[in-house]
Amino acid sequence: MEKSDLSLEERIRAFYKQSGGPLNPRIPELIERHLLYGKDHGPPGRRETLADAIMRWLMEDPSMRLVAEWYMRRQMRQNSLEKRLGQVEKELGALREEVRELRRAFLELCKERSGK
Repeated sequence: MEKSDLSLEERIRAFYKQSGGPLNPRIPELIERHLLYGKDHGPPGRRETLADAIMRWLMEDPSMRLVAEWYMRRQMRQNSLEKRLGQVEKELGALREEVRELRRAFLELCKERSGK
């Protein structure tokens, strides 16, 4: 039987059989290593996220590639807009502070002139 023909339950049983059973204290470490370096879990040394797995599936399926490319362009545009919004908010905060300072200076000037 090919490894790809195994059900998830059969694969889990095979893993436990190879690793010394479910009570082996190294199980979490072995699972983490598998998730980081397993051939079926994305780029080596990086834990694949659900979004990564879905994107890989979309990019490998010719009928879905257009949807994936649209989504990636949309994400880049969204990130660009969020970055620009952050800059605008920062500029707005600086302008508000300048207006407060100008208002204080104006009020002080008005007090000085009315006091004379």
